[in-house]
Amino acid sequence: MNRAIVAYSGGLYSSLVIHWLRYSRGAEVVAFVAKLGQPGMDASTIEEIREKAMKLGADQVIIADLVDEFVNHYIFPTLRTNARYEGKYFFSQALSRPLIVKEMVKNSLDYDCDWIAHGAFPQGNDYLRFETLVASLSVDLQVFNPWRKWNLHTLQDIQRYVKRHHLHFLKVEPETDRVDENLWGRTIKPKGFLPPSQPVPERFFKWTRPLKETPDKPETVEIEFHKGIPRCLRWKGVTFQGKEMIFQLNTLGGTHG
Repeated sequence: MNRAIVAYSGGLYSSLVIHWLRYSRGAEVVAFVAKLGQPGMDASTIEEIREKAMKLGADQVIIADLVDEFVNHYIFPTLRTNARYEGKYFFSQALSRPLIVKEMVKNSLDYDCDWIAHGAFPQGNDYLRFETLVASLSVDLQVFNPWRKWNLHTLQDIQRYVKRHHLHFLKVEPETDRVDENLWGRTIKPKGFLPPSQPVPERFFKWTRPLKETPDKPETVEIEFHKGIPRCLRWKGVTFQGKEMIFQLNTLGGTHG
């Protein structure tokens, strides 16, 4: 392996992928960070992610602002067709993967990468998304998933690895929820088992308020559509379009629970 482009979120597992490829496989690493309207992804957060990637051994860090393309070429067409998984589950995490992989493949040519790497669990849907999408876009680029090669399979394994390599800036906690966010949704893979007979734990609700904390008065908004595509939001005399419309609706919807 000479040079790999890595899907990097700044989280623990993708951080381990960068370090492991650099120091266990001797690969040059290009970290790829996709901006998809994640809450809190401001300039200071981006700089923190960039610095962390460089500390972990990345030679280059690509920050790709994909919000407009995500909205216009992925979110709106999907909304227009009313596409849902099994007829009820709206896409957010899955919807972002084709765009991320497309941009990673494109950048792999610019940076002369011969591998594309990701940290998705081999048993999960994301693993299949990355593998099949790369295969459909490039016959030369090889896909690498460290979970099939390394021995970091338990919390203790990770803690020992972090301690051995003095990666004190990585936050290693007992089993936690894994969250994927973009401006179109929030997908959660919870830790442990959640009995379907019990209410969803409050810790999952970050974008919304409990009903008791919502306003007593309703809010009226107007959304203009053209051929199934939302063109603008009008609210309190202000007009919002594109990504700003979605940001505003996320805020309003969350405020009202």
